[in-house]
This record gives sequence, structure tokens and C-alpha cells, in this order.
Amino acid sequence: MSSIPEEIQENILLRLPVKSNARFKAVCKNWNTLICSPKFVNDHLIRTRKNPRIMIRDANCWEGKDIFYIIDYDSISSASSSSCKCEAVVRLNYPVSEKNGVINRYYNILGSCDGLLCLDAPRSHTYTPILWNPSTREYNEIIPPPDNLEWPSYGFGYDNKIDDYKLVCIASIEDGADEVNAAYAYTLKSGSWRKVVETIPCADFENPAGLLLNGVLHWQLATVTGKISKSIVAFDISNEKFTNLPFPQEIILRPAHSSCHLGVLGASLCIICGVPNVQVDVWVMQNYGVKESWTKLFTTTQEKILHIQNR
Repeated sequence: MSSIPEEIQENILLRLPVKSNARFKAVCKNWNTLICSPKFVNDHLIRTRKNPRIMIRDANCWEGKDIFYIIDYDSISSASSSSCKCEAVVRLNYPVSEKNGVINRYYNILGSCDGLLCLDAPRSHTYTPILWNPSTREYNEIIPPPDNLEWPSYGFGYDNKIDDYKLVCIASIEDGADEVNAAYAYTLKSGSWRKVVETIPCADFENPAGLLLNGVLHWQLATVTGKISKSIVAFDISNEKFTNLPFPQEIILRPAHSSCHLGVLGASLCIICGVPNVQVDVWVMQNYGVKESWTKLFTTTQEKILHIQNR
């Protein structure tokens, strides 16, 4: 290998999967230093983004646990007929097990970013957030914020200002006789929590996990009796500031039993809104933050989609 220039060696290693590079760190000190360097990690991440992978979660009732699979997107798109089998399906091993004190193996997915998955593992009387890298099988259990929190909602993403991953927790706390919401942030490098917002308007969130889009986490406010929630709570991970994004007026006027779910379509925020047994609409915010830019992209009345939406 000494006859091969170092830049060629690096170029080869950049094209290999994470699992292979994890083994190759033991080949020599130079490779270990290279593969562990922040520049190599960032360059490798940029390359892998060009070949995205899809994670599938299977709630396996027979085994009494969730099962996760990873599939290379290219292997699906290259299938030319329905008879083709996808050979790139990989079943993932769990980061923790009952031996670590987990009382069952059903996990909530709190978020994902750059191949890292944030889960919560149910333990006795509490839930423990876990950061998991399925490619390297490494994981980090995170102790929840120190305050006595009720009904926490989490979000996970990357803070480009500090070059670190951040876990955000919003939960209700008692403030004297009142109950308010507070926001906390955990950074991977510091390994500790801090309160970033003392009090924010108290509200219940429809989704327990924040939806990440362009460095901003989004939670839909819970529907109240007789009407649909009117806004989305957005939290900028880097600036650590909250804003409210409005719903389309047409959705607000619908009855509360209509179902609404936040999503991402392309590079835009979207809302999937269904009227039971009638129709499902998909709305897209074409200009982020501008209420008037909400556009109904399409409507479907297909029975199979209606059935899934109503579940």
C-alpha cells in the first residue's frame, strides 16, 4: 500500500461503507487517524447522502418487538420488474436489550439525521433517549433532563453553528401553581442538558417527535374539542428560537375529527389532511413561513389510502 499515494488511498476508503471503514481502522495507525478525522467523516457523509437508504420499521407482534430494516434506495429504483428481488435488505440489531433494563422492545422514533437515529427505550417508569448509529452499531444512552418533566416531546437534528448534534426536549413543568412548557437542549459533545427557554406557551403536541426540515424542528399543536389546531410550533436548532407557522385556512375550518399529519415532501413542509371515508388532501408550503403559500397539491379518494389515513 505504501506505493499508492495517500490521496488515492483516501479516495478508495471514502467509497467504502461505514462498516468496512470501522474494521480498516485497525489496519494501521495512518488509516485509523485518517478515518477518525473530522474531515474524512464529513466527506464520507457527503458521499453517502448521494446514495440514500430507506429504513423500514416492522412492528412484529409475533416476536413482541419492533424490527428495523435498511434498504439501499438505488437497489429499489434499479429493479426493472415486480419479479426482481431486492438483495440489499439488511436487518438491524437492536442497540440495547432487556439485559440493559429495557422492559420491552417497542421503540418510539424521536428523529433521524445524517444516518443517526434517535429512539426512546422504555424502562420502568421512564423512557431513555438513545442515539444510535445503525451502520457502526454504536449507541449512546442519554439521561433525560433533570427536572420532573411530564409528557416530554423530543426532536433531533444537527446544529451547524457549533458543528454538533442536538437533542431538544419540550415538556411541562410546574411553575408554582401553574403549569408551563420549558425547552431543553442536549449536545453530543458536551454530554449534558441545559434549559434554553424558561417558559413557552403551554400546549399539547399532536406528534411526540419533532419533524426536522432545514435545521428546524416542527411540532403540530394538538387538536382541541370542536376545531383543528391552527398552527405548527417551529424551533430553530441553531438559533434556539420558537416561531409559529399557520395552517391553511381551509384545514382550520374542518371539523376536529379530521386527521392531520405533518410531513416533508421534497424540500417543503407538507400537511396530509384526511376527512374520514371521504378524501385525503396533501398541502405543501411552497414559501416557508408564508401562510398564503400553502397549496393543495392533490386530493385522492382511493379507498386503500383512506383506510390507512384513518388508522
